Amino acid sequence: MKLKIALLLAALAARAFAGAPAPINLAITGTAEELTALERIKVDYVFGTPEQKLAVLAMYADDFQGIGYGPTGPARSDHVAVVQKLTNSTFPAFPAGTFKMSDVHVVPVLPGCIVISYTASGPGPDGKPWSAFLSSTWARRGAEWKTIYYQATTLPTL
Repeated sequence: MKLKIALLLAALAARAFAGAPAPINLAITGTAEELTALERIKVDYVFGTPEQKLAVLAMYADDFQGIGYGPTGPARSDHVAVVQKLTNSTFPAFPAGTFKMSDVHVVPVLPGCIVISYTASGPGPDGKPWSAFLSSTWARRGAEWKTIYYQATTLPTL
């Protein structure tokens, strides 16, 4: 499975053009400010250009797990699902900052493990306003910080 993902990523990287984003530095100290900045980049890149979507994959640990609850109900994901979603996304690209992060909380769980929770809002897949409660668990893996768990709960539109 890892070989299949590696081959897919290599093929996509070969198609990337010269304007691709710079690699994301995950070898940071792990302060609340640094990890919040990484989370901001992740939000922008997940909803960014195809090249940004490819670059953001480096932020996810190989054993990543996630869960979300949206209009279609609950959904689970893992690293393979994230790769597939980001490399086959038909969701339009938005400029950085399109999705607003508010009410950000950073909770150190253990040394080398931090949870960032926040509310995000922006345009949904149908173009109408969308917002959700989100949280990412970041863990130090060797010299780098990686997202190991993510949850998203869509808020009802009023």
